[in-house]
Amino acid sequence: MSELHHLSTGEGEAVVLIHGFGLDLRVWDDLVPWLAARHRVIRYDLRGFGRSPLPGADYAHADDLAILLDHLGIARAHVLGISMGGWIATHFALTHPQRLNRLVLVSPALIGWEWLPDWKARWSEVKRVAREQGIEAARQQWLAHPLFASLQMQPAARARLAALVADYSGWHWLNAHLDPQQPIAPPDIERLDQIRAPTLVLRGERDLEDFQCCADILTDNIPGARSEVIVGAGHLLDLEQPERFGRIVADFLAR
Repeated sequence: MSELHHLSTGEGEAVVLIHGFGLDLRVWDDLVPWLAARHRVIRYDLRGFGRSPLPGADYAHADDLAILLDHLGIARAHVLGISMGGWIATHFALTHPQRLNRLVLVSPALIGWEWLPDWKARWSEVKRVAREQGIEAARQQWLAHPLFASLQMQPAARARLAALVADYSGWHWLNAHLDPQQPIAPPDIERLDQIRAPTLVLRGERDLEDFQCCADILTDNIPGARSEVIVGAGHLLDLEQPERFGRIVADFLAR
C-alpha cells in the first residue's frame, strides 16, 4: 500500500502529475479541470513534501510512483512533471517504460546536468539561511529567488506560490545529507535516447538558463520529442498562464 498522500479525479486513461521542489499537489488545482473530463487525474505529494511522510528507509521517487500506480490498480499512465518533478518523470520513463504512455516535461530539471555557478551559490545560500536563521527566513529567501521573478507582476499567482511554500517543512534544506534517496547511475542525461514514449517538453520563455539548457538537452536527445515555448512565462507555467498551459497539455494527451 502506498503511503503517499494522493488525490484521484475523473475517469479514463490515467495521467499523473508530479509537482516541483517545495510545493505539493495543490499546485495542480488549475490544471485538473482541463484534464479530468477525459482522464483519471492522479496527483500526489512527493515523499518529504505536503502530507506525505518524510524520507526514512532507502527510496527512489520513480519507484514510489510505480508503487502508487500499483496501489491504485493502474497499469499504465501518462506522466507529467514540472521542475524537480520533471527529472522524476524522466527517470520513471527510463526505469519503468512499460508503465508509461505519454511524457510531459515542464520546465524540467535533469539528472546529470551540471548546475551553473549562480544556481549553486543561491541554493547554498538558502540552506545557510535555514541553518542560521530558521526555516521561515529560508522560505522568504527561496521566494526571492530569480526562479520566481516572472511572478512579480501576477499578485494572485505569487500569493498562491507563497501559500504553498509556507506549508513546506524545509526538511531538505537542513537534512540533505540524511536523505536516503538511492543514487542514480549512470545519470539520466547519458541515456535519454532510450526513452520511447511520445514526449512534449514545455518551457517558459523567461525561465532560468539552467532549465532552458535541460529542456534543450531533453528535446534534442529523446527520439521524436516535441518542444513548445510559452511566451512571456517563466518557470511555473501552471501558475503563470494556466489556460494556455492547460490547453497545450490537454491537446497533447488527446493526440
